[in-house]
Amino acid sequence: MPFFNQFQKNHHLSFGSVFIILFLLGRPVMLDAGPSSRQYDNVILEANEKDWAFGEEVVQLIQKEQGLLEKTFGTGFRCRVHVLIAHTEQEFRYMTGGRIPDWGAAAADPQNGVIYLKSPRIFRWQGEFRTIVVHELSHVMLGQAVYPHPVPKWFDEGLALYHSGELGIGSTLHLSRAILTSQVLTLAEIDDILFYRRDKAMLAYREALSAVELIIQDYGPEVLPRFILAFRDGQPVERAMERITGENLVAFERRWMDYIRKKYVWVAVLDTHVILSLVFVVLFLSVWAVKRKKAREQKQSWGKEGIHEIFESEENTTLA
Repeated sequence: MPFFNQFQKNHHLSFGSVFIILFLLGRPVMLDAGPSSRQYDNVILEANEKDWAFGEEVVQLIQKEQGLLEKTFGTGFRCRVHVLIAHTEQEFRYMTGGRIPDWGAAAADPQNGVIYLKSPRIFRWQGEFRTIVVHELSHVMLGQAVYPHPVPKWFDEGLALYHSGELGIGSTLHLSRAILTSQVLTLAEIDDILFYRRDKAMLAYREALSAVELIIQDYGPEVLPRFILAFRDGQPVERAMERITGENLVAFERRWMDYIRKKYVWVAVLDTHVILSLVFVVLFLSVWAVKRKKAREQKQSWGKEGIHEIFESEENTTLA
């Protein structure tokens, strides 16, 4: 998920060193016995003995996916990745400096090439295993490719989601609902994704992906390495966008807003909340129409009865 400044200045600190630091701070974390480190070509794994099998699966996946991501980052591009697996929630919070929301299962420090993962003992990975690891790997590879220059968050997150393919219909519904309620975030607002509640963060992720999708749709996936080269040269996103696409960032964002409105607003019909709201409105209008009709009929009935009584009264008077 979104990257952050690493808690330790030296990301090669061992678990023993982390324990000492935390102890001196008066907030020790008791680790299980047997944490160790091992290097596999360009991947360093540091994990507790009980998490070693899981860690080796992560290493194999990273080595496989790095080759596939070469299309974006350039042929032959390889960066060293340091994987740290936290076996408790408390340890994960300390590793990440407490800056990752509770719903986060992983994090990355791209400039230092570090990926933090929760142990399967504290997080149920299931089908999310590949998507989350590839997401963090994309962050690391992008951070290493453009180092030491920054990358706009919407591009960073959108690229990671494009590589991992992890968002489904749920996030699309979030976007559709935001369009209907005029709560779509701007590209600049996506920068605060780390501070959003889960639903709003999901919206920000989906928007970031849609922005990268639009770039790929218009210019092809081969344009992505050109953006990365521009960022590596220190070009701001405004300049990179205009030089690569001939379109300034303001115009792109305006066109992107039109793109997501046209493409995703229809998805609202699949949204249970929207369906229930529409059903409620229809029922309300139906009940109101029935009551109005009955009231009109009753009023007409009263009118007829009144006229009949008048006629009877006149007849009785004549007879008298």
